[in-house]
Amino acid sequence: TQFIPVMFADYGEMTRPDDHFGEAHNTAFNVAQYRNFDTAADRYDAYTFYLYASAEVTVKLSQIPSGSDYNLGVYTDNKYQIGKGENPGNLDESLQLNLTAGRYYMLVERVLPTGDPNTANYRIIVEK
Repeated sequence: TQFIPVMFADYGEMTRPDDHFGEAHNTAFNVAQYRNFDTAADRYDAYTFYLYASAEVTVKLSQIPSGSDYNLGVYTDNKYQIGKGENPGNLDESLQLNLTAGRYYMLVERVLPTGDPNTANYRIIVEK
């Protein structure tokens, strides 16, 4: 069983937009989003999408900055992990999933560097 990780941070960091599922960015299908990690304490970015009918989707994380390692997780509305991409370094992550109707979440986790991040944007897209 894989559930969402517990994230410990000070209160100021916990209230940052997009660091948890309650503040996840809404994601439209086939529209890329570009985001970055901007402080040493910024370790997660959350996204969400809703399927109105069963479909095959592909979640892609790319353009990971040099010297960085990001992981990608996809979760159900119950926060159960249904897919994970853990390619080393700044290699692209791609998850192809057959999903039923419902809400899903994606979590981009900054693994490296552990200190100040490379603030260049990464790219995430959900293709249907």
